[in-house]
Formats: sequence, C-alpha cells, structure tokens
Amino acid sequence: MSDRGAERGASLVEFALVMPLLAFIIFGILDVGFGMQARESVSLSISDAARAGSLARSESDADEVILDAIAERIDTAVGVRVNRIVIYSADGILSEPSDTCKSGTAELGCNVYDSLTAPAAVCGGGWCPIDREADDLLGVWISAEYTTITDYSPFDLNWTDHAVAIVEPEIVE
Repeated sequence: MSDRGAERGASLVEFALVMPLLAFIIFGILDVGFGMQARESVSLSISDAARAGSLARSESDADEVILDAIAERIDTAVGVRVNRIVIYSADGILSEPSDTCKSGTAELGCNVYDSLTAPAAVCGGGWCPIDREADDLLGVWISAEYTTITDYSPFDLNWTDHAVAIVEPEIVE
C-alpha cells in the first residue's frame, strides 16, 4: 500500500471519529435555536392574549378570544405543547394566579384550561367574563414545554410565564 493510501485511510478514520461530535453540536444548536424561538412565541402569545382579553372586556366569549390569541401565535412554534392556561383576576401588574389555579383547579378569581380548544368557562366558581369590569387587571398565565425536534439533543424545556393587562372601558359613541 502506498503512503498516499495510508493517509487517505487515516483521514477517513479521523472523519468517522469527528463526525458524531460535529453532528451532536449542529443538532444541539438547532434544538437550542428552536427552543428559544418556542419560548419567545409563548411569551408573545400570552401578551397578545392578555391584550385581546382586555379588549374583549365582559363579552361572554372573552376566554375563547384569549385562547384563540394564544393558539394563533403558538401555531408558528415548533415542538411547543401547552400544559395549562389560567385566566385570572390579578392583584397587581406582577401578580400570578394562586397555586390552586396553577395546579389545575378553578377557584374564585380564575379559570383554568388544559387545552387551547377548551370551551368557555362555566361561571361556577371561576372568574366569569361577564363579571369583568373596566380597570380590572386581567392576567393570563401559561405552563408550556418544548420537546426537541431531534433525538440527539438532551434539551426538553418546561417553563411558565404570565402577562397582565387592564380591562379596557367600553367606548360608547
């Protein structure tokens, strides 16, 4: 075997050793990028949802409007699954719903949804949309997760986020 053939064989072995590491790095970068995009989509979706809810005011379908606003933006994200959404009466701009609401049980002041296609809340114990008044603080809290798009990356992200908006007064012309 010539010297040139041995070098070619060594290059092939080196490539075989380096390629899995290179693939892991590339797929890891892709997964982290998609994960960051998913996180941003969820964050923007609840801001949009809180704003939509503030404009829907006390309409009977206000919660459906909020869920639709979330679904519209979440649909653009890859690998995102919504675990729970809580629509609640906030005490302040930074307040979150109670632990009871976060765990999945509606109580006075909050409505809990485990999917984006849930029907509007029944006004028994939650925060009925028709009871919302101008200048109330409407909060939207979400629990979501990102599952990697490849099996090469060990990243699975879970997070919660919330947004609060003031319920707008009705404009009478």
